[in-house]
Amino acid sequence: MRGEFPYKNIGERLRKWRQQIHESVAEVSGAVEIDSEQLAKIEKGAVLPSEDILLLLISHLDVTEKDAAMILEQAGYVRTSADTPPGISNMDEQLIKQMLMIIPFDNRILYSDSVNISATPNGVVLDFLQITSNPQPATIGRIGMSLEQAGKMQILLAEILSKTSRPQRLLEQPENTHNQTEQPNQS
Repeated sequence: MRGEFPYKNIGERLRKWRQQIHESVAEVSGAVEIDSEQLAKIEKGAVLPSEDILLLLISHLDVTEKDAAMILEQAGYVRTSADTPPGISNMDEQLIKQMLMIIPFDNRILYSDSVNISATPNGVVLDFLQITSNPQPATIGRIGMSLEQAGKMQILLAEILSKTSRPQRLLEQPENTHNQTEQPNQS
């Protein structure tokens, strides 16, 4: 059975940490921008995540330094000074990894006055704006997603808005913008 799930120990730890923060596979995979099926395979121990993905998971799952060092070592991503790229000391590399793990999660809600939506064949970018005393609105948040995710979000948003008893607000296009802003029809 070990051959089928060679990274079972790593996967079980990641699943435990995900469950401790009460997030689903879909939520965590979205946060670290990997496919949910890929995260499910990682948690089963069938595949080993790349070092970058593992660092993102460690950061998002709020793993302690001690546990992070242990799982990085188990995954074979702990480098010796001989493996460190030229010009970067082992201490510098550890500091960089530590900084990646300390990125705080800000759960404040920012309210926007408008949104600019731009799309390419690769995905959609939403720029949430607030009107300020300056002539140009301030960007308060920027979210990128795949076209598939944007389609799912459109359906979900329509469902939620149809069930709410509050009147729908029009997303107004601020003046002096170049991107197309999507505005729902008022009925």
